[in-house]
Amino acid sequence: MRDLNFSDETLGAFVDGELDAARAADVETHLQHDPATRARIAAIRRVTLLVRDVLQTPSENDALAPPPAAEPQARASVPRLVPAPSRPRATGWRTTAPWRVAAAFAA
Repeated sequence: MRDLNFSDETLGAFVDGELDAARAADVETHLQHDPATRARIAAIRRVTLLVRDVLQTPSENDALAPPPAAEPQARASVPRLVPAPSRPRATGWRTTAPWRVAAAFAA
């Protein structure tokens, strides 16, 4: 047996089934003879299951959102927002006063 030290990334890919056949066979052979690597694989599997469980468990905020199947109907029922009317542009003394003040200081 070769002395192989697999990285956590390689072992994670093994757990996820992402390794090519040759590399997966190397890991499986190594697992038969190395209890430390088996323990690492078990830990990675536990973490993977916990992460999947968290990602699949609806949160409190998800209860407020419509289910994905209802999304097109929900979007259709929401009225289209009209932009707020813009403020009328200032005219008269309000537009010329700053220039007059600047001209008085420049003089």
